[in-house]
Amino acid sequence: MDHAQIIDTVVEKAVQYEKDYHGCAQCVVGSIMDVFEIDAPAAFRATTGFSGGMGCTGRTCGALSGGIISIGLIVGRDRDNMKDPKRLRWDNFGLVKELIERYEASYGSLECRKVQERVVGIGVDFWNPEQADKFRAADGHIKCAEGVVGHVARWTAEIILSYLDRASKEDN
Repeated sequence: MDHAQIIDTVVEKAVQYEKDYHGCAQCVVGSIMDVFEIDAPAAFRATTGFSGGMGCTGRTCGALSGGIISIGLIVGRDRDNMKDPKRLRWDNFGLVKELIERYEASYGSLECRKVQERVVGIGVDFWNPEQADKFRAADGHIKCAEGVVGHVARWTAEIILSYLDRASKEDN
C-alpha cells in the first residue's frame, strides 16, 4: 500500500470501530495496530480507560491519547533500553508535540467535553444517564467518529509515516 492507502485504511478502520464499539482511544490504537501490523494485546488493553476523556470524565481526549499511544508503539524506547542512547524518546516527544498541535489547532482544546460541545453541540458527562442519552440522540458517537476519531487517526498515521520515511533516509 502507498501512504495514501495506508492513511485511508487507518481512518476507515478507526471510524468504523468507533461507530461499532465506541472507546475512541482503542479505536485509534486498534486501527494503527491493524494497519501497521503491531501485535501488542497488552498495550491495546491498557488503552481502555483513556476513552471519554480519561475514564469518561470529559478531560483529555481519549482519541488524542490513543494517537499518542500509537506513536509510542512505533517510536518509543524499549523497556530493556531505558538509557536510550539514541534519544529515541526525543523523537517520540517531537511527534507527540506535532499531534497535539494539530489537534489543538483544529478543536481549540484538548478537553473531551469541550471538543464534544464543538463537534456535537453537547459536552457530555457519560456518568450522567440523561446527558449520555442526549449525546446518543444527537448521534454524538457518529459525529465524533467521523470527526475527532477520524482526524486523530489520520494525523497519527501521517506523522508516523513521515517519521518512518525520514528514518529510512537517514539509515541509507
